Amino acid sequence: MRKIVFLTLLCLCLAPGHSYADHSQGLSYGIWIEDSLGIQFQYPRAWIKKIERTPYNLIVQLEKNNSAVLRLDTQTREVNWDLDRFIEENVDLLLRRHPDMQIMQERILEEGYNGFDSAHFVLIHYKEDGELISNRFVFARKSNSYFVIQSKIIRKEFSKYKREADLFMKSIISERPAINRWRNDSVSYLNPAYDEGTIRFIQDSLKQTQSNSLNQGNRLQGVEPKLGIEENKGEDKRPIKDMEPGTNPPKGSVEPVPVEIESPGPI
Repeated sequence: MRKIVFLTLLCLCLAPGHSYADHSQGLSYGIWIEDSLGIQFQYPRAWIKKIERTPYNLIVQLEKNNSAVLRLDTQTREVNWDLDRFIEENVDLLLRRHPDMQIMQERILEEGYNGFDSAHFVLIHYKEDGELISNRFVFARKSNSYFVIQSKIIRKEFSKYKREADLFMKSIISERPAINRWRNDSVSYLNPAYDEGTIRFIQDSLKQTQSNSLNQGNRLQGVEPKLGIEENKGEDKRPIKDMEPGTNPPKGSVEPVPVEIESPGPI
């Protein structure tokens, strides 16, 4: 009887599946690919997902137990922008919401970090609903595309979710998609009736980029994509929402940013 149970468990363990398990960390994670934006990342499974996708922008938010939020937000800016200006814009917006916030750590990441032109790590603490929040950001730039990679965790729960946050944040990479591959995971979250223009733009822009090396910002004739989220229509800038992202780097990628810092106490 024991032999039968053992063999059954062994078969279950060896059975193929679509999830990935990092046995060294005890995590189950998936791989998200956005070929039309040239990015991919890993994310922890069993987290609540919210997706917003327009032709030029993507927001992926993962949330767990109202204690941790992981978020990726892609945005575009004019050619005369740079990463420092983008960081100041977003930090100022966050300061308006949390006047008590403290910047605990800043670090310019090495050139070519995960395929980006430039990247900057920022750790911010503030109080929200009486709880001390640890909010880690990686602000990154690739040409005129900008990325806000974020992990927002209640400080007392930080050790509980740190592995998932590291998995997500350090695995986000910018790369040119393989010529024979087309995959955009966010498309499966779009409504074909409502988002037809966006879906067509994503599909057609990638094909043209592969064949003609067109700039990512060029629009296609005859396509009228949805240009933005309704509540932000008419605004040049989208403020950071209090949400976040999280992941792990592939082998050979940069090491995770060390953030071993004690709570500063009441602010």
